[in-house]
This record gives sequence, structure tokens and C-alpha cells, in this order.
Amino acid sequence: MSSRKRALRDMHLIFDWCAFALVAELLNISITGAVIWTHRRPRCPPRFSELDMHFADLQPTLRGSLVELRPLHADDWQALFVVASDPQIWAQHPESDRYTEPVFREFFRVAIESRGALIAIDAANGAVIGCSRFYGYDEATREVEIGWTFLARSHWGGQYNGEMKSLMLRHAFQFVDSVIFVIGPLNIRSQRAVQQIGAQFDGTRVIRDKESVVYRLRKPQGDGADSPAQQGATPVP
Repeated sequence: MSSRKRALRDMHLIFDWCAFALVAELLNISITGAVIWTHRRPRCPPRFSELDMHFADLQPTLRGSLVELRPLHADDWQALFVVASDPQIWAQHPESDRYTEPVFREFFRVAIESRGALIAIDAANGAVIGCSRFYGYDEATREVEIGWTFLARSHWGGQYNGEMKSLMLRHAFQFVDSVIFVIGPLNIRSQRAVQQIGAQFDGTRVIRDKESVVYRLRKPQGDGADSPAQQGATPVP
């Protein structure tokens, strides 16, 4: 074999070994000669906040016995508008005309762009019944908002909304210390709903150019301290 061919062969071998070593490093595998074994490395401080990395997924898939929540997609428009087109859903809402197509299209567009919107599906029959949203995650204050929630009137009464909130709160409280709910002052129905899951009045604020009331639910402390809204629902890993 010529010296030039040997040099090329050696270069290929070195390249192949370096590439294999890089893949092994990424897969957390140690290499010593021909012996390969996996091992657990000492934990190093993360370069970025782990809390932010984990909660960057604001669109998890969560399932309970009554409701499944999954990321909202553009092709969910028609099914969700069928639900939202009921004027009674928005009767106490500051945007009481959200049942109209032009107004709801804007709501839907913002929901898609937020990358935090979840569509609610009846676990029994697969029908779309509403949606909700994570918004405004703040790492510094360890806080996130849950809002923009609505349900078909056929699913009013607390049971479905309670499980939706339960699923979302269980997910959120892995990474935050409190969840806020921003509600229109005249939306008494929604205020009562968050009171029923243990949220406390936290004052009024001008949020998104509107005067709103704010309710806050803090993370339960210790084992067995789940709030009523967190009982009986299981997130999907």
C-alpha cells in the first residue's frame, strides 16, 4: 500500500472514530478501546434554567377521565368555532361578540400564535368541547397565567371545567409557585369557577389595556396538600 493511501486510510479511521466518540458523548456512553458501557455522570449545573427548559413546552397533552387536552392546531378551526358560535358562552365576557366569525377568527389566530393554547376534547366521544391556554410564563416570579377558557354549554356545571383546570394546574405546579387567572369584572360565572378550585382574589390590574380582576392559586405545600382542582386527573408523560 502506498504511503498516500495509508495516510488517507488513517485519516478516515480518525474521522470515523471522532464521529463515533461524538455520538457516544451525546448518548452519555463511555468508550475505552473496544469496551463500551453506559454510566451515570455526576450532575452538572445547567447552562440555562431547567425550569425554563422544561416549561418551554406550554402545549402538553394531558388526559383525565372526562377531558383530554392537546395542542391547538390550525385545522381545529371549524370544530372549535362550532362550539364558540353560541352567544350564551360569551354573555358575561368583555368581548361578548366573540361568537361571531370575524371576532373569533382573531381569537383563534392569537391562540395559535401564542403556542400555549390547548383544545379540550370529550374523552367519552372525541368531540371538541372548548379550549384553554397557558400564557405569560415568568421565570423570575415563578408564575404563569391560565386563561381564555371556554366550554360548550352542554359541558357546563363544573365537572369538566374542574378537570381541565386540574390537569393544567398539575402540569404548571411542576415548574411554578403560583397560577393567576385574569377575569373581566362582570364575568361573575368565571370568578365563581376559579373560587371553587381554591383561587384567591388578588386585586385588580389593567392587563392588556383592560381593567381586570386577578385570582391567584398558590402551589400546595407538602404531600397530600393538593387543592380541589388538582385531585383526580392524570397528566400524560
